[in-house]
Amino acid sequence: MYRMVLAHPGDYLFQQPFAQLPPGQKGLKILVHLWYLLVVALGMAGTLMVGWRRQFVAFAVKAIPIYLVGLFCFILHLVDARYFAIAYPFVLISAVNLLLHAEAAVRKRMATARS
Repeated sequence: MYRMVLAHPGDYLFQQPFAQLPPGQKGLKILVHLWYLLVVALGMAGTLMVGWRRQFVAFAVKAIPIYLVGLFCFILHLVDARYFAIAYPFVLISAVNLLLHAEAAVRKRMATARS
C-alpha cells in the first residue's frame, strides 16, 4: 500500500535523481507529488463514504477502487503504481463527489447562519 500511494506519475517527470535537479524542477516535482497525494486522499475519503447514496452507479464507482486496491495489494501482492492507474479515475470521481458534498454543506451552513 505504501508503494502504491507514494509511487506516482511525478517519478517519471525527470530522469535525474532528485538531489541533482535544479531548484525549479525540484519545486515542480514536489508540487506534482503534493497534488497527487491530495487527489488520492480526497478520493479515498470519498470512496470510503460508500453508503451515502443508494444508487447502483454511485455504489459501483465507490466500490471499484476498494476492490482493486484490496485485490492488488492484499490478495495478489502486486503493489505498483501501474495497478493503481486502473482505480485512479474512480478515485478522482469520488474526490470530486466529496468536494461537492462539502461545498453543499458549507453553503447550507452559511445560509442558515444568515437567517
